[in-house]
Amino acid sequence: MLSASRAGWQGEVRRYSERRRVEKRLGQRAPRPGELNPNGRPPVWFGAELRAELYSLTFWEREMGRERAGAFSDPDLRELDAALARCLRANAAADVQRRVLADALRKVQGRIGQEPDLAHFCRDLLWIARLVNQAPV
Repeated sequence: MLSASRAGWQGEVRRYSERRRVEKRLGQRAPRPGELNPNGRPPVWFGAELRAELYSLTFWEREMGRERAGAFSDPDLRELDAALARCLRANAAADVQRRVLADALRKVQGRIGQEPDLAHFCRDLLWIARLVNQAPV
């Protein structure tokens, strides 16, 4: 996976260099404002983005799962945690799992305005659930 990302990044550096040579010959000495220069640290993961994201999230879920096992006494938080785990196991590709996750997330987010401590207690869970919910498939 890392070699695929590196190859993608190197390809982007080559394309950028070729484009800049042509632009310099045409008189445009400086890059356009806002143009990304890939010669530094790559701004994005060039490999299989969704696979890499899901791997990272699954790793997080596995490591944090040991810490938070049974930590959520609230039924809505347990439902959100279970929906997130099922969605990660399905690689976020199953539409049904994503809908269940979105519904559970909406339910918890609806309660946050009434119970501010809830957001603090489950901050990481909400953050990861939002990322998985918004991830492209």
